[in-house]
Amino acid sequence: MILSALLIVAMAVCLTACGDSKLVGTWGIDEDWFLSLFGASKEELKAKGVEDISSLITITFKKDGTGMLKTSELLAGTAQSDEFTWVEKDGQLSMTHDGDTITSNYTIKNGTLTLQNENETLVFKKK
Repeated sequence: MILSALLIVAMAVCLTACGDSKLVGTWGIDEDWFLSLFGASKEELKAKGVEDISSLITITFKKDGTGMLKTSELLAGTAQSDEFTWVEKDGQLSMTHDGDTITSNYTIKNGTLTLQNENETLVFKKK
């Protein structure tokens, strides 16, 4: 009985922490960052049918500690959607997908989310 109560409290704390997070919501890849990284122009992407660059990669963080990463078929050959779980603590974000966890430093400033780890930096804008 006590163990059940402790588990319920622990789950509530986790859900509350995730729910209060500034990460919660949907973020689209930052247009300027994307264009500079891939050396593309808006005109080139429009010619390929891309009207909204921020929709090429989106990441959604839900209050319950789950999320979804969506990648356009233009980038991956086929459109992809990957579910993950996430936890944030002390400026670090850990996302787990299929048993693999990636931990990144993150900052949110003026509606911009920057994720940074030893291998890469990703920049998103709040949608």
